Amino acid sequence: MLIGIGGSGVLSIKASASQSTVMPPPVDSVTGNEYVNNSIGMTYVFPKGWFIDTAAMASAKDSVKKFVATHDQNGRAKDYENSGLLMVSKSPEKVACDGCSSVSTSGPSIILSVSSVEPSDEQKTGADIQNTIKGIYGGRGGLRAVRGPEEFFVAGQSFSRIDMTNGFAYKGDAIAIRNHIRIEFQFVAGNSEQLEDLYKTLHTLKFKL
Repeated sequence: MLIGIGGSGVLSIKASASQSTVMPPPVDSVTGNEYVNNSIGMTYVFPKGWFIDTAAMASAKDSVKKFVATHDQNGRAKDYENSGLLMVSKSPEKVACDGCSSVSTSGPSIILSVSSVEPSDEQKTGADIQNTIKGIYGGRGGLRAVRGPEEFFVAGQSFSRIDMTNGFAYKGDAIAIRNHIRIEFQFVAGNSEQLEDLYKTLHTLKFKL
C-alpha cells in the first residue's frame, strides 16, 4: 500500500504492486482509542478523539483486491484483504459522493498494515524495504527523504524509520519484522514536530511474548 501526500497535505491511498501476501484474517478490535490484534499479539493506542477511517479502509482493501485479481494468476486476492488493519485521522474522512470509491482525509493520519514476509525476503530488514522506497521516490513529485532509514526500539522490538516530505506535508514510515510478519505504521503530518508526536504514539505498543 502506498500513501501519497498532496500539496495541501491531503492523504491519498493506492494499491501497491509490491504488496506482500497478507496473513489470515486477523482477530482484532477497537475499544475507544485502543487497537488490539490477537492474531499478532499486539496492542496500540492512537490519539484520543481521532476518527476511524472506515470508508478509506474499505476503499484501500477493495483497490488492492482488484489489483491482485487482475495481475495475479494464482487467485490469491483474498490474501490481501486485510493489509490495511487500521486507518485513523484527526479529522473525519471525506467521501466524494454516495457510492464513490474516492476517499480523502486531511490533517494528521495514521495507517497500520501487516503482511507476511515471503521466503525470498527473509533476509530483508525494514531498512532494506525503506531504502527501496527511498530509491523509487528519490525526489519524484518533490518528495524527498529528510531522515533515515534508522533503527529504533519500542517495547523491545526493533523498528526502522524513514521520514519524507514534499515541502507541504511530512510522511513517516516505521517498519518492524516480527515472527515472519512485517508490521508497518505510516504517519502523515503537517510539519516535522507533528510527525514526531505521531511517532511517540508507538510507545503505547505492547507485544505478547
